[in-house]
Amino acid sequence: MANLRAITLGWTLGVLFLAQPVQANRIQEWVTQAEQLSSNGYTAAAIELYQKAIELDLAQPVSRQKAFLHFNQALLYLDVQKFNEAKTSLEYTVIIDPNHLKGHFNLGLLYADLRKPLEAQREMSLALALAGNNAQTAAYILQVMEERGLMDKSFSAVTPGSPANPSSDLNTAPPERTSP
Repeated sequence: MANLRAITLGWTLGVLFLAQPVQANRIQEWVTQAEQLSSNGYTAAAIELYQKAIELDLAQPVSRQKAFLHFNQALLYLDVQKFNEAKTSLEYTVIIDPNHLKGHFNLGLLYADLRKPLEAQREMSLALALAGNNAQTAAYILQVMEERGLMDKSFSAVTPGSPANPSSDLNTAPPERTSP
């Protein structure tokens, strides 16, 4: 009886180890299909595929892949103005990957649009901290914070030409979708 349990356990573990690469491939297939659907204007179908990928990914260890899935799903929700769903997906993004700069930035923008200035300021500040030595990104975040009235006294001490506020022209694009 003990040998039967050991064989069954071994077989089960073997199936689990084999299933994970298959699941990862299926997830990638769904992401690719979702991106194609989204680019062709089928946002609702793309959202559904991201949801399937997220659900299948639950069997995988927590990884940046999960943050990527939630982030891209959030951007699709924003496209169709489903703001509560987008907020939830962005919150999952930054919980799974606290260093997800674009997740914090977009969550900050969403909070600002939802008239939650303290939450918006917190998320933008986290995005700014994550920008680190990337002067162009930091400058863009500061510009957006200033335009949206999210600056506090601690940011007014930033001097022109410093890494956080370069004096160059700021025609940078907002952060876009990330990849796994």
